[in-house]
Amino acid sequence: MSVINRHFQHLRVSLEGRVATVTLHSPERYNAINFRMLTELHEVLDFLSEIPRGTDDPLTSDAESFPRVVLLQAAGPAFCAGVDIVDADSKESKWDYRSWHSQHLLSSLVEKLYALPQAVVCCIAGPAVGIGLSLALACDIRIGTTSSSFSAAFISLGISGTDMGTSYLLPRIIGSGRSTEMMLTGRTIDGSTAFSWGLLNHIVDSVDEIKQKSDSIVKSLLSTSPWGLYITKRQIQASLGHGDLKSVITAENSHQVYLLSRPDVIKMAKAKLRKISSKL
Repeated sequence: MSVINRHFQHLRVSLEGRVATVTLHSPERYNAINFRMLTELHEVLDFLSEIPRGTDDPLTSDAESFPRVVLLQAAGPAFCAGVDIVDADSKESKWDYRSWHSQHLLSSLVEKLYALPQAVVCCIAGPAVGIGLSLALACDIRIGTTSSSFSAAFISLGISGTDMGTSYLLPRIIGSGRSTEMMLTGRTIDGSTAFSWGLLNHIVDSVDEIKQKSDSIVKSLLSTSPWGLYITKRQIQASLGHGDLKSVITAENSHQVYLLSRPDVIKMAKAKLRKISSKL
């Protein structure tokens, strides 16, 4: 069942062209994740990860149910303030966030976001704390502002600083030394530091400028070959995850040979080469 334009309590989901926009929408709680938002996010990510059955080529077809790019953003002054512990500790809560099951529900959210077949662009205005940081790290391209901030925070609560994929994702993005300091101390870094460390791909001065920058990036992503974009994302993740240079190159070679056998890729490549030649 499609989640596009569905009424969710803590999310807004829309589709424009081949771009799905997912907005965390609990601004009064700084988009802290309670059990309801958690289950809604799982439902949305499950939908986005499901390639439509009965479609010969969902990446290049006109099937609106299969977006090529996902835009993750949040309403209000914060991206995500972590887990909503106040809500979880209330008498009305049905969620024991301390249990193994709850830990799995939270961490698997990060896994699902990282594994999406689409390129994922994340717009981060304000703080991204705890699982908010993890969600941002699981995206492919991150845009922030000078007012953005990032903190692993877990260790500040007396628990392990390695949680929800942070110890896997953060060192691969900003390096071992800096990520170790963030996880061991719970240090909060601002947007400018995040950009200089490589956690942010782009930084702008205001929230209003984020949309302009994200529109430009999305346009670039959509201008690529659909299968080329999909396979490139998959190979980057595989190369970062494991493997020596020889095995990575072998995988890259097989992907290129496959793509060069596709008529739609050849057509696009020739058109772009003609355009480049005309400018020379």
